[in-house]
Amino acid sequence: KKITPLLITLQGESQTSKEHQERGVEKFLYVIDGEIKASVDKEQSILKTGETLYFDASLPHQYSNEKAKPAKILLAVSPSKI
Repeated sequence: KKITPLLITLQGESQTSKEHQERGVEKFLYVIDGEIKASVDKEQSILKTGETLYFDASLPHQYSNEKAKPAKILLAVSPSKI
């Protein structure tokens, strides 16, 4: 496998733990439903349904859902590290 796709449901008012991958790993994030805040290194992006983000996963990153409604995210990791 060269890409690992993941479907993530981020419950309302929750966040993932901060993570970073080894050098050379990239992530593509697509918000299927809801709204999330993606923090990558020192930058934050608010992403709504249908919006995407592509980034170097060796940088510290975290996703949070500040709304009450759950958010669904499609995450693709390349190369596969999961």
